[in-house]
Amino acid sequence: MFSFSHRQSTIKTSVDVCPKAFSAITVLELPLKGRILTYEAHDFFSHHRRVDLSHSVIKEIKLFKNSGRYSFDFCPVTPDGRLFVNDGSKNEDWLGYGAEVFAPGAGVVVGLENSVDDNVMGKREFDFNQVFDNPSSLFGNHVIIDHENGEYSLLAHLMKGSLKVKEGQRVERNTKIAELGLSGSTSWCHLHYELRESAEFNCHGLPSSFSGVSPATDTLRRDKRLNPQSGMVIITRT
Repeated sequence: MFSFSHRQSTIKTSVDVCPKAFSAITVLELPLKGRILTYEAHDFFSHHRRVDLSHSVIKEIKLFKNSGRYSFDFCPVTPDGRLFVNDGSKNEDWLGYGAEVFAPGAGVVVGLENSVDDNVMGKREFDFNQVFDNPSSLFGNHVIIDHENGEYSLLAHLMKGSLKVKEGQRVERNTKIAELGLSGSTSWCHLHYELRESAEFNCHGLPSSFSGVSPATDTLRRDKRLNPQSGMVIITRT
């Protein structure tokens, strides 16, 4: 109930708000295979949900919507939870570097980038200044898939020259599309995945969940669709 008072007059009105749980139309499978750490999900702990759209820098790059609001950061890990071998100071130390990346759902490739140099641990970092000219440079090498139902998948931080698909190409779920790299706005090896409402840079993100996975702590669990939480290690069954 909302009310507005001025002197002796009061105007009242009411609005019915009926939230509905969102369920993705696309049947999604995890874009990586094996034992995967959900480094960040879209729960309370995620930095993706805390993009301040009123910040001066965000306004300068003309970001009006947070497409990554419900995104995930996924990393391959060893059975004892290690992300890398040795000290992790080289790209090749990371288990995810060069890992195969698969289409999470069927659709058509409507956007991609394949020519961005990978960052080099301790030597070459992402230059944020390029974002002011090209906001999508945040993603580095990436693929956008139109699932042809109002839902789109974006997979980011891929390895330069590794993309196996072309714009306009139709892909099926689990088609290999690239290898994981270290391109774009990142200093550690992970796959950034988001389901979104559009291929445009400015769009809303959508909640997503995955079939064919189980928590590593309960491999007998068979959720129809699992929504991994931050810190959860999951194992692909397909």
